[in-house]
Amino acid sequence: MSFSLLAERFMRHLGLTAFDDNSLRTLGLLGVDGAYTIAGEILADDNALSGIDVVKFGSNISELLDRKAVEGCSALEQYDAALEMYERYLVYETVSRAARERVERVPFEAFREAVANALVHRAWDIPANVTVSIYDDRVTVVSPGGLPSGVTEEEYLGGGVSVPRNPVVANIFFRLDYIEQFGTGIVRINGAYEGLAVKPAFDIRENSIAVTLPFETARPEGVTLDERKLMDEMSRSILMTRAEIGLRSGFSKDKTTRILNALASRGLVAREGAGRGTRYRRV
Repeated sequence: MSFSLLAERFMRHLGLTAFDDNSLRTLGLLGVDGAYTIAGEILADDNALSGIDVVKFGSNISELLDRKAVEGCSALEQYDAALEMYERYLVYETVSRAARERVERVPFEAFREAVANALVHRAWDIPANVTVSIYDDRVTVVSPGGLPSGVTEEEYLGGGVSVPRNPVVANIFFRLDYIEQFGTGIVRINGAYEGLAVKPAFDIRENSIAVTLPFETARPEGVTLDERKLMDEMSRSILMTRAEIGLRSGFSKDKTTRILNALASRGLVAREGAGRGTRYRRV
């Protein structure tokens, strides 16, 4: 087996000058008898294992706009594939008053943790891919295999309890900073949504665990479609004029003013200044 991707990551991230069989033994990928471990197969450049399937859906599940299936390769390559699709479909930039702002539809920290934990804790003996489904308002990450033996649903959701199904793989992801301290994944996913109107959801079944990450711009309860559209065009950090917001949304002056006033009265939009100097931003 070859481990060129793993070697490149360890040498670059940890500053190693060499990566050889001794490195593989130290990491638990190669046994003293010269045979590769299961973790070694999972992280080898080429293997016969399942992988990850990332799909971008359109308006319904029958409309597939893009798909990236990566199988028979290192779990690190699978992780990279998911992040590539994240950058393609879940991030965009806005420009306002000469300032450029990166907008994440799903908090990157939550997405990274959900994918990394799915790869680290999945049951590799189940011939099924980790699936990442990107919809118009959410992302759902499904990992084959239920909870590890001895871990209850309450303990899993509460965090702090770490019984990794694949401890060697988990250790390597940890050393590469792809995951944080063991047992904190769910806590970090929830933390990424702190202060937002939408929250992640977890569906734990006997043979799978699904994590659903709603878009930050998902429509909160009581917000109309027009109000949501206007909010999507606004920034949390950059103040914008009514004219700038109206130009972006395509709404008339009167409609933009009416919606901004309604949002401001409910505390969803902050208003600063007065008269021609009035500026707005999302809360």
